[in-house]
Amino acid sequence: MGSVKAIQMAIDDFGGQVLGRKIEVLSAGYQNRLDVTSAKAREWYDQAGMSMIIESTDSASALALQRLGVEKKKFTIIVSE
Repeated sequence: MGSVKAIQMAIDDFGGQVLGRKIEVLSAGYQNRLDVTSAKAREWYDQAGMSMIIESTDSASALALQRLGVEKKKFTIIVSE
């Protein structure tokens, strides 16, 4: 949850918008399961209007999110520690 709080603080410092669109942080526990990761990302893209996912999970989830991003023509940024 510390990462989510840090991201929200950065968004707030930035002004909370890009090109007139509000920046919103969504976070989900994916339970180290690829199917949960993919389902949540599809839900965010299809129902919540998400335009970009920045993720820092395992490599299998990262690859799945990359493929989904290409399919949906959305940005995906992979963060590794």
